[in-house]
Amino acid sequence: MKLSRRVFLIILIAIIAGIGVVTGLVLVPSSPGFPYLSPTYQAEKATFQSQSQNSLGTIYEVWYIQPIIGEMNTSLIVYLSAKSPNTHFYAVSTVGVNSPYGNFSATIGTSRTWLALPAASCPVTPDPTFTDLVVLHADSPLGDIVITFHCTQAPGTVVLGNPHIIISQLGHSTTCAYNLSIGPAIYVNGINATIWVHNMDGCSVTLTHYYVMDTQGDVYSKLNWTALTIPPGPGVRLTVLIGSACTSCTLTGNSFSFQYVNRYVVLFVMANNVQFHQTTGTSSGSESLATNSWAFVSSTNVTLSLQNLGSTAITFLSYSINDTSGNIWKNSAWNAGPIAPGATYTANIAIGYGPGGCGSACTYTGTPGAFNTLAQGTWYNVKLVTALGTTFTIGF
Repeated sequence: MKLSRRVFLIILIAIIAGIGVVTGLVLVPSSPGFPYLSPTYQAEKATFQSQSQNSLGTIYEVWYIQPIIGEMNTSLIVYLSAKSPNTHFYAVSTVGVNSPYGNFSATIGTSRTWLALPAASCPVTPDPTFTDLVVLHADSPLGDIVITFHCTQAPGTVVLGNPHIIISQLGHSTTCAYNLSIGPAIYVNGINATIWVHNMDGCSVTLTHYYVMDTQGDVYSKLNWTALTIPPGPGVRLTVLIGSACTSCTLTGNSFSFQYVNRYVVLFVMANNVQFHQTTGTSSGSESLATNSWAFVSSTNVTLSLQNLGSTAITFLSYSINDTSGNIWKNSAWNAGPIAPGATYTANIAIGYGPGGCGSACTYTGTPGAFNTLAQGTWYNVKLVTALGTTFTIGF
């Protein structure tokens, strides 16, 4: 009989002196009646990397259920054991198509245990180049287990033995709607990057971890980052170190360095597991742009140092710049460039009708007189539109 995507339940009922007894099983949270004995999944067995030197535990197998169109995420199944007899995992973070994350509660001992979570974020269409990053957070003892796996299709059947824990839903321990605007990465050198982050909502954000992953699934993990609180309002520049610049980082996989022609995922995590991530750079197969730096040259003018990372020349037709209140200056007759592949270009972004501004070429929408000057330390959002219709958004 063909296995479906649902879990088959096989219930063993032992009658002893007229009383139903089931032993040696782990109850599924919120499930009525008898617990699962041997849940069976039609799933994909994934090739993975984990931190073999991690003091929390060991990963033996990783499986995931291939999503179908319309699903946000599906089950991730991890076969693992802990070094401590009572290691408590409280949350999961991911970087994938939909990046599911949230809180749960699972205590895992030294015996190999199956852990199923609704936290797989592979694409609907199998992609051998796609790498999913998963972080299991523990608070007793304190630490993380980092897993990366490839979302390739390798259909199979996995039967969860005992002990096993199935988490049906992830929680989110926050009553505040957090929202960070993360700008482009500026590479100081191959092991040092700065990223401008702006808190767009009313609650302060305290970041405690960061992870940097390259396209091969190699990961630098900074687990003991000095807690950094970002209040609402003007943004801050975060320093992200890897390699020899970060002696307290843990490396999963092979070492790597920052290069403008490559892509990296930077994942920031709060103490309560709320997460934010940013992909730096883009692929070089089409129009691709990096922002190296910016400078405020006057109260109505900022310059952006741009680099063409793509394979075709880039010509800009227009730009717009808005402040945090949504007031917008737009220049629809900009006509800047072209920038040859690999070349750098200084883009002049001006506002205002007066001297040093963009004059009659610009239009202004918003509260009259509310956005007439530019100030360093204030967050702005710039959109650059190319002749091919590509829009690049830059926050600084």
